[in-house]
Amino acid sequence: MDLRVDILESIAEVDREAWNGLVDTAGAPVFYDHDFLAACEAAPLEPEVARAYLAVRDASSGDLLAAIPAYLYDPMDPYGDFSDELPGFPMRASRGVVSHLWHCYDTRVPAASSRIEVLAALCTALQDLARRWGAACFGFLNVDASRPEADLLPRLGFESRFLCDRFVLDLSACRTIDDYLRALRGDKRHEMTRQVRRAADAGIEVSWQEPSLSDIEEMVSLCRATAGRYGGESYYPAATFGRFLRRAGPTRRLLAVRSGPTLLGAIVCFLHGGRLHTWAGGARYDLTPRISPYYVGFYEAVRFAIDERVDRLEGGRGNPRFKRRYGLQPLPLLALLKRI
Repeated sequence: MDLRVDILESIAEVDREAWNGLVDTAGAPVFYDHDFLAACEAAPLEPEVARAYLAVRDASSGDLLAAIPAYLYDPMDPYGDFSDELPGFPMRASRGVVSHLWHCYDTRVPAASSRIEVLAALCTALQDLARRWGAACFGFLNVDASRPEADLLPRLGFESRFLCDRFVLDLSACRTIDDYLRALRGDKRHEMTRQVRRAADAGIEVSWQEPSLSDIEEMVSLCRATAGRYGGESYYPAATFGRFLRRAGPTRRLLAVRSGPTLLGAIVCFLHGGRLHTWAGGARYDLTPRISPYYVGFYEAVRFAIDERVDRLEGGRGNPRFKRRYGLQPLPLLALLKRI
């Protein structure tokens, strides 16, 4: 098969239906959705220096066989998430080209063909792009260790390093929220139901909403304030996060926990491909010291996922103590990198 790799400057240069068809065929997560990528272009969430989209096509038919977004970071770990450098890859000092965004916790290579020649052509083009951009290394971040990419990329010379865990909740056996609660340990089940009962008694309301501009900005402020307690407010940039949410497309779902007009908690979710992604969120505890908006919001997210017949709730990275206690399981994520 003759292959052609196109390097594009904007996701708009790829037909939305063709791109999303590839994403659906490959079972790739929402982070590869055309609308999600377009929103990231219009309202960048991260301090990337440059971006491009690599599309592998059958040179004869023009059919799209594989595609990835690529981002140049300087340094490669702009958030300083890792207290220790990856051996051989000084991420806090090196200029690097990677796929996907740091905001993506499930990196894939969406492909219609499993042939390694397709992956090799894509990686060669990614290396050429990295050289052109003056990067020290290139590769893939946040790759599930159980994915085929984790086995195939080392065959192409990529070095594998453990990054962190992401957390998932298997809901395939749950038909109601009670099924989920019954699977919890007794003390955890008791605490969850107590929080939900207290919230109901206090008149706290939980809703899935199509928010106004002011609602979105309120959620942005809450997410930033919560992340700021751990020095992570830059993960939700004030200048662009609201614009991103407004443009994120039909997969977006916004969960609000309110006491009257006051926003106590918020979770930014995406419903896509049989998964509910609880992607970002925030909570304030100063107004309801006996009630945790985080617990109440999480309970509602699980209930919503089960009602939507979603098999898996994606919990992202971080906060492992709560997630393990409430049934989420860790999946190791890898960096697969190659020096220039």
